[in-house]
Amino acid sequence: MLPVNPVNTTSFLQDLLRDGEIAFQNNFPIHYLQIAPCNYYDGIKAAYLREQQESGLKLPGTGMISVDDVANIHPNKKRSVGERLSNLALKEQYGKSEIQPYSPHFDRMTIRGNKAFVK
Repeated sequence: MLPVNPVNTTSFLQDLLRDGEIAFQNNFPIHYLQIAPCNYYDGIKAAYLREQQESGLKLPGTGMISVDDVANIHPNKKRSVGERLSNLALKEQYGKSEIQPYSPHFDRMTIRGNKAFVK
């Protein structure tokens, strides 16, 4: 099981990716899946893990796809997962501009009265 540290959720994956660049003496692209829904992490721990995975996107040449809608911890819709990863590579590494492989990401929230607006 991956360590989940709620105090420092951004360093583990970023350090792992940087270590890979150093070890292989190359800054090749790294694409990965965000962890699918599972029962391995109780309560808020899964949110911390997802936040940690999202932090890897701050590094150049990284890409992440979400599979929440097509998979559990062991996806039975492997074709959908593979297609999403290949679409990410086609967009990022091969310049296929017509492909949109990204899932929505939180930008900001504003509150007006008793309503929250999420962008």
